[in-house]
Parts: sequence; C-alpha cells; structure tokens
Amino acid sequence: MAVPGFAKAAAWAELRARTDGLRGSSSAWMAIWVLLTGYRYIKRKAAPDPVVIRERLEPGQQLVVTHFAKGAAPDDPVASRRRRRRRS
Repeated sequence: MAVPGFAKAAAWAELRARTDGLRGSSSAWMAIWVLLTGYRYIKRKAAPDPVVIRERLEPGQQLVVTHFAKGAAPDDPVASRRRRRRRS
C-alpha cells in the first residue's frame, strides 16, 4: 500500500517528468519518468490476482459482500451513534 504523501509526490514528479522529459529536452526528467513508469508497471504486474468466487444462487439465497475477514466485521458506527442518541 502506497503512502499518500509519496503517491502524491510521485504523481507530481511523473507529470513534471512527462512534460519536461518527453516533450522537453531534460534528460534528468526523462530518467525520472522512466523510473517512475517502470516502478508503476512492475508494481501492477507484481500485484496478486484478485479473488474471484463464482457460485450459483438459488431463489431465496442472498449474497453479502464485505471486505472484512469472516467473523471479523466491526460494529456499525451509524448504529452505535443512533443508540447513543436514543440513550441521552
């Protein structure tokens, strides 16, 4: 997972490198563009394949999609706020 500050700086540097390196004549910015583009390409290729599960649903069954591990879902923050409002 990328650090937000690094991702923002890398995006800025890649834009500047594309402008000054590819379209301009700066070999330093061209080298930065090659490095950042190569890093992004390798990162995308090295990422694990997404998990795909296919099952046929019968009538009456439901599908629940979460990003939590099974049984590890946290409390619903909206429901807890409602409870606090009702108690006060």
